[in-house]
Amino acid sequence: MAKGDLEVRTFDKLKGSENYKEWAREMEFALKDVGLMGLVTGDRIRPLQYTEEQKEAILKKEDGDERIERREEAIEKWDINDGKVVGKIGGMCTKTVQMEFKSGWNAKTTWDSLKKRYTPHGWFSKWALLNRLEETSYAGSIDVPDFGRKMRTILEEIKDQQITRRVCDNQDHQFHGQWI
Repeated sequence: MAKGDLEVRTFDKLKGSENYKEWAREMEFALKDVGLMGLVTGDRIRPLQYTEEQKEAILKKEDGDERIERREEAIEKWDINDGKVVGKIGGMCTKTVQMEFKSGWNAKTTWDSLKKRYTPHGWFSKWALLNRLEETSYAGSIDVPDFGRKMRTILEEIKDQQITRRVCDNQDHQFHGQWI
């Protein structure tokens, strides 16, 4: 398997807020597997193109042609990898989600847009999350690792959103928040 080959992992397509967290985790694993996660985090930025003035100054140096050629190759490589990541992200989204993509978006812009749009917020998302927890049970129809991943995802979301339940202390009948 060549570095940069994104056909390593398969997982459910992004449908929306209901599976964003799990989808994002799987997509991160897929991108890390092939060394391309830096494109969506912004850690790997596109090399800058030389201006005409910079090219003229570089060409006066002994290895000027090579330096310009290396820079242009690095830009081309970055563009190809960025296109692969955008393509993989788009391919792992439903058609409805794909309709939100804008032409010309790079991997980071695409990733950030999906995160902003589909990361659950507010009381409704907390209610929906608690319902998912209640509905998730091991019925033997899914394998144990899948069940474990689903439970871990839900519990991490509960912790991230700082969801508490009200617990009555029988001694003084005072309510206080407690982690689920």
